[in-house]
Amino acid sequence: MLKVVAEVAGAHLTKPQAQGLVTRLLDHPSALARQTAWRVISGQAGSVFHADWLPRVEKQLGIAAAGAGGDLTLILDAIAKLPAKSFAAALQALSNDRERPLPVRLRALGAATRPGEPMPAESFTLLLGLAGGDASPTVRVDAARLLARARLTKDQLASLAPLLATAGAIELGELLRLARRLEPAIGQQWAAQVVKSPAFAALEESTVRTSFQTLPPADYERILGPAARAVAAQNDQKKRKLETLAAAAAQGRSAEGRAVYAASACAACHTAGGLGRAMGPDLSHIGKIRGPRDLLESILLPNATIARDFETHVIETGDGQSHMGAIKNDGAESLVLIDLAGVEKPIPHAQIIGRTTLATSLMPAGLEQTFTEQQLLDLVAWLASLK
Repeated sequence: MLKVVAEVAGAHLTKPQAQGLVTRLLDHPSALARQTAWRVISGQAGSVFHADWLPRVEKQLGIAAAGAGGDLTLILDAIAKLPAKSFAAALQALSNDRERPLPVRLRALGAATRPGEPMPAESFTLLLGLAGGDASPTVRVDAARLLARARLTKDQLASLAPLLATAGAIELGELLRLARRLEPAIGQQWAAQVVKSPAFAALEESTVRTSFQTLPPADYERILGPAARAVAAQNDQKKRKLETLAAAAAQGRSAEGRAVYAASACAACHTAGGLGRAMGPDLSHIGKIRGPRDLLESILLPNATIARDFETHVIETGDGQSHMGAIKNDGAESLVLIDLAGVEKPIPHAQIIGRTTLATSLMPAGLEQTFTEQQLLDLVAWLASLK
């Protein structure tokens, strides 16, 4: 019933009747009803609000922050769509509270600021340290996103440059949104660092050019051009190898492929033909939906063909733990994560304070190098035979 109420209220939130319904949900004695109201507010595309919501949400924020019930992260997400000044003091206290889990502090900071606003020095220092530190992937990504949406000063942008050398794929993608507005001098600093990033190889040259569009052509060619072309050449080489192997797919021997699979790292994550374990997608009937070329591509270029519902997720819980793996099931009360060891972990939604989807596959790059070409063809032939 509450799901239907949420859908109706969310679809008509600009109308007084729907706003009144949300007000009644905020006043409801049921925690599930109040959570529904917070989700309706946070899930809207715009920033619709009713004045009656503000004192109610402020009160509920105080209760949740004091640890006397409520769902703090849901309330913070709702506040992000409400006038921030109404909650400024409470949000600042939460973001500065070193006893709080970092994902909660970042949510409070995000709720207190709006895209395009200047970034206070204290907040910038916190985010810079988190985005480039040894925090969890969720924290690093959230910090990068908050930095990327702010209106930073020249000094702040210059301070971000060293961070690019160690940024992961998602953080780098977020931060490069800022590169389009860089002055040439700072753009040179950013360019010199971004080519050092281990995630640079995952960037398309068109993305690099667009991100550094304010960099003079001579500077782009001197700093970024050689590295971007080297990455493009590596990817072209893999694509050529893919086409060569695809053309030779008929030489694969299915009978031998089963033995190749059983002895390979593939069986550590996938179930196929009665072999392996179910961490990644079940390959027992993969031949029904994937031909030899598609299978070869998934091995040579794993990040280009991540199977739906088997992306890598990082789940942060209120006890300070970080869990990485694929989500097997996301139910009403909990989600089930299959971790890197293939172990299923049920995690109650009430304990989750952060959740990030990574832009990389759990399948390791370079897997094809562990096979001879004939073994690779045999493996693919066997997988393609699994109907």
